[in-house]
Amino acid sequence: MGEFLQANSQFVAKGWMQGRLYHISYFPGAIYDETSVSKVMGEVYLIRQTERVLSLLDRYEGMSAVNGDIQLFVRMLVPVETEAGRLMSYTYLYNQPTDRLTLIPDGDYLGFNRHSLS
Repeated sequence: MGEFLQANSQFVAKGWMQGRLYHISYFPGAIYDETSVSKVMGEVYLIRQTERVLSLLDRYEGMSAVNGDIQLFVRMLVPVETEAGRLMSYTYLYNQPTDRLTLIPDGDYLGFNRHSLS
């Protein structure tokens, strides 16, 4: 999936949204919350062939509910702050209960992952 995304997108900027980030398993899950003082850190990309790429990403991110199960993630447009200012960006948000998950306080999954592995 990484090579496909590189071929079909262009890096725009680092950014953050208001919300909380959780460690789920070998991947994170973000919850958007416009009232949160916490931030979820990430990167913004401009996607080429938008419909095709989003369709593949939707399946990859578990948006195809099977047997009536609740989808693992939902895709939403959320406000994201970047060095260049605020923009609206599609973001995959975790769509399951978080009460038993580990909160990543600084919202930086890559930093959390590096720290967890050392």
